[in-house]
Amino acid sequence: GEPLYRWMSDPERAKTRARRDKLRGLTTDAKLVYQEIEKADNKGLGIKDIKFKTRLPTTSIRVVLEAMATRNLIKWVHTIAARNKKIWMLYHLTPAREVRGGPWYDQGQFNQDIVNALRMASKSSVRKKPSTAEEVADFINKKKLFNDTKIEAQDITIILEGMVVDGDLCSEMKAIPLVKGEGALRNTNQVKVYRKMIGKRIESPFTQVPCAVCPVASRCGEGQEINPRDCKYFASWLEF
Repeated sequence: GEPLYRWMSDPERAKTRARRDKLRGLTTDAKLVYQEIEKADNKGLGIKDIKFKTRLPTTSIRVVLEAMATRNLIKWVHTIAARNKKIWMLYHLTPAREVRGGPWYDQGQFNQDIVNALRMASKSSVRKKPSTAEEVADFINKKKLFNDTKIEAQDITIILEGMVVDGDLCSEMKAIPLVKGEGALRNTNQVKVYRKMIGKRIESPFTQVPCAVCPVASRCGEGQEINPRDCKYFASWLEF
């Protein structure tokens, strides 16, 4: 059929105009590279991916990447998928979780200090009252304990479960009414609540193994960036 046309709304025209002004002065190659990086959104693209999509030589790609980075149009970030690999994305975007690897990664490197800080903050929250992972994450975010980094409930769940295995906390399922008033008992949702350990802590040989409470154990494996052979925490435990 025949193509259809419509008037652009004011916000659409403003967005188009702003994008055109932002890209003014870029070469054709640079605009092509920018377009592909833009499509990748917060997952970004590596140089090999950019080369495959644009068919440009590597030297040309590197030149335009540096030029656009100087203008704060794009930026590079480390990825946990491969050591020392750079991923390029638009300057204003926050890297996706699969790129940055969660809050305990700093520039693509696992940081035990961040894990320790999250454990202390979680214990402080649970000490006040039994809490769900969502409530603990909300407590940490409201306190801005990690500046502008938003801590997700799924990240805190990993930390809390590790603390349960380690004997620092205990957990239980609790029924939460979905509605108030009549019928509340019939409309409930089961949620896991974490609370401080009461009584003497029970030691277990299993909890002494660093792998049992490691927040990135699911990413660990032979041939991976995170692996038992290069793990300094596992090596220290073996020496002990």
